[in-house]
Amino acid sequence: MRNLLVLGALILASAALAEDKPKVAPVPAWVSEYPRAGKGSAPAPSLVDAPLEILRLDHQFRFGAQTDERYVESAVKLLNPQGLAAMGTIVLPWRPESGTLTIHKLNIVRGAETIDVLAKQSFTVLRREGKLEESVLDGLLTATLQPEGLQVGDVIELAFTITHRDPVLGAHSELAVDLPAGLPGTRTRLRASWPGDRPLQWRKSGELGEPRKWASGSEQHVEWTLEGLPALKVPKGAPLRFMPVRRVEFTQFSKWGDLAAILAPHYEKAATLGANSPLKAEIARIRAMSTDPKVQAAAALKLVQDRVRYVYRGMNEGNLAPAGADETWARRFGDCKGKTALLLALLHGLGIEADAASVSTAGGDGLDARLPMAGLFDHVLVRAQIGGRTYWLDGTRTGDGAIDAIDAPPFRWALPLRAQGAELVAIPQQPLARPASETDIFIDAKAGISLPAPIEVTTVTRGDEAQTLRLQLAPLSAEQLDTALKAYWKRRYDFVTPEKVSASFNEQTGEHRLVLAGKAALSWDAGGGYELDGARLGWEMDTEREAGTDAEAPYAVSFPHYAVTRERIDLPRAGQGFSIKGADVPLRKLAGYEFARRTRIEDGVLEMESSTRALLPEISAAEARAAAAPMKAMADVTVMVMAPHDYRATSAETAALEKEIPTTADGWNRRGNSLMEDNRLDDAIADFDKAIKLDADHATAWANRGIALAWKKQNEQALDSLDKAAAINPRLAYIFHGRAIVLQNQGDLGGAAAALGRAIDLLENNLWAHGRRAAILMLQREYARALADADAILKVQPGQSFAQNLRWRAQAGSGDLKGALATVDAAIARSDDPEVWWPDRAGLLIKLGRGDEARALLAKMRAKSPRGAFVLNQLCWVQAGAKFDLDQAHADCTTALKVMPGSAPIIDSLALVLLRQGKFDESIARYSAALAKAPKQAASLYGRGIAKLSKGDKAGGDADVKAAIAEDPFVVAQFQEMGIAP
Repeated sequence: MRNLLVLGALILASAALAEDKPKVAPVPAWVSEYPRAGKGSAPAPSLVDAPLEILRLDHQFRFGAQTDERYVESAVKLLNPQGLAAMGTIVLPWRPESGTLTIHKLNIVRGAETIDVLAKQSFTVLRREGKLEESVLDGLLTATLQPEGLQVGDVIELAFTITHRDPVLGAHSELAVDLPAGLPGTRTRLRASWPGDRPLQWRKSGELGEPRKWASGSEQHVEWTLEGLPALKVPKGAPLRFMPVRRVEFTQFSKWGDLAAILAPHYEKAATLGANSPLKAEIARIRAMSTDPKVQAAAALKLVQDRVRYVYRGMNEGNLAPAGADETWARRFGDCKGKTALLLALLHGLGIEADAASVSTAGGDGLDARLPMAGLFDHVLVRAQIGGRTYWLDGTRTGDGAIDAIDAPPFRWALPLRAQGAELVAIPQQPLARPASETDIFIDAKAGISLPAPIEVTTVTRGDEAQTLRLQLAPLSAEQLDTALKAYWKRRYDFVTPEKVSASFNEQTGEHRLVLAGKAALSWDAGGGYELDGARLGWEMDTEREAGTDAEAPYAVSFPHYAVTRERIDLPRAGQGFSIKGADVPLRKLAGYEFARRTRIEDGVLEMESSTRALLPEISAAEARAAAAPMKAMADVTVMVMAPHDYRATSAETAALEKEIPTTADGWNRRGNSLMEDNRLDDAIADFDKAIKLDADHATAWANRGIALAWKKQNEQALDSLDKAAAINPRLAYIFHGRAIVLQNQGDLGGAAAALGRAIDLLENNLWAHGRRAAILMLQREYARALADADAILKVQPGQSFAQNLRWRAQAGSGDLKGALATVDAAIARSDDPEVWWPDRAGLLIKLGRGDEARALLAKMRAKSPRGAFVLNQLCWVQAGAKFDLDQAHADCTTALKVMPGSAPIIDSLALVLLRQGKFDESIARYSAALAKAPKQAASLYGRGIAKLSKGDKAGGDADVKAAIAEDPFVVAQFQEMGIAP
């Protein structure tokens, strides 16, 4: 199709060459001669590296009764090869339908020599449709000439006149001229004249000085002469209407309604259907679809958008007058004017009030401050009135659905084309009600933070962006589309390997959907954090404006804009120990935007949602300056999901690591750490040794080796490794983790707590150290300090069950039983599995003397799991620990053992019941049976020791107690809570 259009344009060009060739003639008599610039040998200092120097630029206009004439003369000096290339081809476009082009001179001035180019060369004329790929037929002719022999240092003098009379506007004259923004050394003149009896008005911008004005006979004259124009300074970030210009406007229209009155009849005529118009059948079809005028309007718009392709026609009267609706429908193509006339015909046929409205797509901001001119508009659409609401319907768009979902266009001002009473109307600029872009990211990281994670990303766009994507992707083959989309996603998320991609457009909703499925290599930084995608809000605002600009001009906002990003990550190990770094942002209005961000971890899933929505098109300078600092502070916040400092590799990560043979010290250390977390201490030590063999100064490997040896209770060897780590990096927190374990092995609880305090000082949010120290402090009955450690964990990880458990036990230990109960109740309220906390609550109710409530809660547990060995064992243990309803506790344990005979934990609970009942021999027997099943079960060793001591067997009792503490020092606190001590 494009080739056919090009061929058609060339045929038209060849037919027009004879009659449309530009004339060559002397300068018209009405033109005032502008003195030639002096031949200075050097350009202005600021032009030393510039390609060109404009020595003279003369604009003269004559507004006549029959035609308007525009004379342009220029003298340009070529300063270097770039300037020579820029001026190597002279190009002069014009429209033959509405005017003529006359060349007066084209000279090359070289020193004292003047070369008349037109004496040897002539212009070539082609009708070149330069925008066919954009479906534009504008009818322009282009005269071109390449001056022969042109050299650096030459001055090109050019003068020509273009006449103009628009066939639609008739005798009405209009013109807007923007002079150069600022070129040092430039000499510029702008001169205009018109018959005194013509009602022509003019207006200049503030950047131009006052002109010289005079009358000569029946002619009025106005003239500006400017030299060495300083560059205009743009107020940074200001809306379009504040952009400084050297502009003069002339128009014969006294008000906007005069222009509308000329154009309106053309649209009224174009929207009138013929007696046998096939569009009447379309109107009947739409009317039969629904009685709702909004549904009818949407159907009419869909017909115009989808069944009539867009082609701009600017030839003959097509620049301002629309083609008829019947003609456009028959062609099945039309420009904005033809599509608007077609849509008007349909809407009028349906009884819907509507009119055409002219808009400026690029210059709408500030249009109300301009003089009325047709040339200020470059687009036309339909303004419809339905149910007391105004709808702006654009037939050149595609994919619009329900009209209530169509946002008002951002053109700011429109001129309804009515024969009477038309004035510019503001197009209300409302913030978007629905996001223009929504991105949903799902990452399945359950296998572990070090493994590639399945990822799915869906981006839904609406409005103009959706239509642009649709048009860009529609021509691609399936293979090309796959390649293009994978490249797009790789640019957007460079850590993702795309595997499956797709793109689709929903005709009903006007939404475009892009989908990615692949594998993500998540990058967790050295601190154990992964930055969430799309979570950052705000940006750094530059509110410093150059001196000499309008410092108080408002700042433009990217309006309309509304984007939402949601991310969900399924975390390893049900999210235990993971936390969020980076505060939430409750709905916050700042710098003309509305920001929000919410993050949480619940049920092992991280969820984040962030949004940025523009609320208005601009803000004042004062608002911008006030917002700069808080905006930057918000933008500086990096939102991350933090892995726990004591993160234990998953079985999948461990398996993956074992399959790999590390080649670096870091690799061996990482694998060893994973094995240590899996309690495979000997294998871990072997890997740490390999890391150290590759890098003897690997402090972390030495520290990890020491920790593994400490867990094995090989204290001397552990300290040796930890000392080596300290010699390399004495501020490594993990060294003090190892020292704390060794000191605890040696029974020095105070030293262990101090070592953990040092680790906390060295590593922010060291939750492992806080938890470990809290447990040690509980052993020392320093409940207030233990409570502080528990709260430090909960500050980072609200709701963490281990810390909540520590918290209530510390409160209970200090005697604050009501506070402990409140902590347990809060844990129940936020837990997805509240029954886990019922045994703790029952135990606290018993201590508070609320036995009936405790009994009811225990009965509730028993009723829910009458044969649940685990639950029955919990019931037995709680009652035995509190010395409450011991006969019932005995029955619960007995029933549990019938379900799970030989279970060491249940036998241990029954032994505790017997201990509480004073049946020491039976208790010792049951504890021995439990130890036969689990020889290192510290609770059984400690309980048997207490039973032996109660019988007077001091040697046997002390031996069991000592063995229990050696196995697990925390067993002491466990029995202390029950009021049991040696």
